Amino acid sequence: MIREIALPEASLSVDMFDFDEYKNTGGPEAVRKMNLKIKVSPGKAKAGSGDFALFTGQEKDLVAYAQNYLGANGKTLKDVQEEMDQPYSQFMVS
Repeated sequence: MIREIALPEASLSVDMFDFDEYKNTGGPEAVRKMNLKIKVSPGKAKAGSGDFALFTGQEKDLVAYAQNYLGANGKTLKDVQEEMDQPYSQFMVS
């Protein structure tokens, strides 16, 4: 008898998510290809205006998506989440 073991889903929250930009850069297709799910709460960003997004899926897929589409450099989900939690102003170049 073969038993399937479901791996627990991980999540990645992104404050100040730009849903309009996401739609214009192939985001929905990339999310499907990486077997991720996304829930966007328009106008619910904690820091100022913007959207809040919650991605769910396997940890490795979340990290790969964040590296490819969100500009993250972290190698683990914890590292990526820490990057996503940084204030937006830290990513601005003067």
